[in-house]
Amino acid sequence: KGFPELEELPDLAASTLDLGVAIQGGGIRGGIIGYGALVALERLGVLQNVRYMAGVSGSALPVAPLGYLPEKFPVEAFFGPLPTGPKALTAEELKNPLEGSFASSLFLGPATDMAKRGVCSLVCQDTRYLFSCGNVGAATCCGQPFALHAYTAALVYPLLNPWDLYVAGSVMSGPVGSESYKRAVDAVGPTGCKVTPMRRSVPFPIILTSRLIEADGHDSSWCPYEATPLYCGTPVDFSSAPGGAVGCGVVESFGVGSRPPASLPGGRRAVEDGEKVRVKPTTFTPLPFMVGSSAGDPFTYSCCNGCVPSSAAQDVAMGGNALPVWSPADIASKN
Repeated sequence: KGFPELEELPDLAASTLDLGVAIQGGGIRGGIIGYGALVALERLGVLQNVRYMAGVSGSALPVAPLGYLPEKFPVEAFFGPLPTGPKALTAEELKNPLEGSFASSLFLGPATDMAKRGVCSLVCQDTRYLFSCGNVGAATCCGQPFALHAYTAALVYPLLNPWDLYVAGSVMSGPVGSESYKRAVDAVGPTGCKVTPMRRSVPFPIILTSRLIEADGHDSSWCPYEATPLYCGTPVDFSSAPGGAVGCGVVESFGVGSRPPASLPGGRRAVEDGEKVRVKPTTFTPLPFMVGSSAGDPFTYSCCNGCVPSSAAQDVAMGGNALPVWSPADIASKN
């Protein structure tokens, strides 16, 4: 109902202002600019008053690790004592970002790591769309029992792994101790998957990607897709989409990757506001996958039947992402 995060996380509303930060994309450039903006807000003492931070494409790269930063890492270590202001940002300073801060990973990580690990990732990548939570003993990719697609692995690994956030076999959740966290722990059960909780002392993180509704060259239809600690989905109501309604509701993050419920009480096709439904994910959706989806193409193919549409087949074959989603506005929708 309304804003689930305000109901589930009352401290979030109590300790922040009605203030959000939306950061533009633009590849590594967008990531660096976004990181710089977050550093500046932290230095000015403003960041602790911010309730939401949203990143898309390149700017998802700093938003995600800050939003889910494990408690064992101080926020100060993530930002590091970086020089600020035009006079301090010399070429020499930029060549040597502080080791151990996110700046070091962001400035030097992706390009270097793609060169070192790219071939390995392409050879080892799991051909499943995300990973199989029921096949823990499957072939590993670079030592992990679950594998992400090659491009996601190469791009995201050097940015999330230093903060213990590159866990392919995982789901996102609210902070430790929250009801959301407890439900997520319950949901993964004996699968061997882990729960990646949001950090309490930072703004509520929103990772944005674009959802392809109908592929038709330059006339393709798109709408936003949000991934947060509590929920994922398309919050807008696009009822006139080809093939049926899109969005108008979100699904708890650990429930993404499921097919829609087979039926609703009274033969209804729309999930009512605040109604609880039971779904069984065939795959879980980890934080690295959503960051890779945002920073990669950046778009997420939707597929209501658990298969990738032919329009997405080429990109998926090249290591792109595809995510099965369904629309609470109409469980029978083909979108």
